[in-house]
Amino acid sequence: MKKMRSVCYFGMYTSVFPRTRIYSAGLRVHDIDVLECRDDSPGFMKYWHLWQKHRNIRNSYDVLIIGYLEHILVPFARIISSKPILVDMLGSLADAEFHSHDSGRWRMVKNRLIDWLAITFADVVLLESEAQRSFFIERFGDRDKFKILYTGVDESVLCCAVESKAKKNLVLFRGRLTPESGIFHILKAAKLLKERLDISFRIIGTHYRLAEPVRNMIHEFNLTNVEFINEYLSDEMLRDKMCEAKVALGQFESNPRLDRTIPHKAFEAMYMGLPLITGRSPAVGELLVDGESCLFVERADPADLARKITTIIDNPEFGMKLANRARAAYDQKCSNEIIVTRLLAILSEHL
Repeated sequence: MKKMRSVCYFGMYTSVFPRTRIYSAGLRVHDIDVLECRDDSPGFMKYWHLWQKHRNIRNSYDVLIIGYLEHILVPFARIISSKPILVDMLGSLADAEFHSHDSGRWRMVKNRLIDWLAITFADVVLLESEAQRSFFIERFGDRDKFKILYTGVDESVLCCAVESKAKKNLVLFRGRLTPESGIFHILKAAKLLKERLDISFRIIGTHYRLAEPVRNMIHEFNLTNVEFINEYLSDEMLRDKMCEAKVALGQFESNPRLDRTIPHKAFEAMYMGLPLITGRSPAVGELLVDGESCLFVERADPADLARKITTIIDNPEFGMKLANRARAAYDQKCSNEIIVTRLLAILSEHL
């Protein structure tokens, strides 16, 4: 088998996406050269610039990697590259647009076509969970090219000094305020716990469509126990805000996409030693066990969420056991080293 020496990261990708950041950094740690062929020019100019940049390196790499959210570029990459192509799809673009972004029927059809083209022209398709793979097989047929690779976290940024920094019973939600997040169920749970003066909530989230409704609900319910941070935070500031929490929250909407996705905030909680409460999900269940390493709640059920929050707050030893077992699961299944070793094995199969 040929030894892999370099890969080409191709497209309009941005390093802020955890999968791109973790995978590319991990490859470099293993002495794999990562050649970046990137352009985000508007319209069709990006294709022209990408072709020009790729022409200069087309014989200098072993595998071409198309990063997360770059599904649309796979057919173009197949035209200009003779090397194996790996696309980091994570999940279905059409599925995300329909269930997470309330897109219309036409846009969903267009994105389903993009999904199909990406799968057809790629040699390897990376997905985020076994549940996601089952969904892809049902929709696109049983294909050996579907491979599972977890996301993990950037371990160089998220330090685990949680115990020394946590000063109060703070419940944390961190992430985009998408429809699937269940943010309004979280606020309703906060309302149910208003009389618990020892419990407070911190919501760190951005979304231009839902930020104002979130503010309105906080005002309507007079949620003095909720801190809403609706701005970009640096990695270091975000880490420090997260480290002050005693409980981390996942996603809670009655959205079928949650059956097959693992929110990044779940990996963060696992690594940082925060007990996680999240909506019942087969995908999250691939990593964590309800009552042993996390707590599942019935989705779209603020009362159940409020009960589970008080269970952890009122039983700190139980919360610590959940957190410790979750960290052990992280170390066994989705540490940076394990993920990159798995990625290298997948790439090597196609040399």
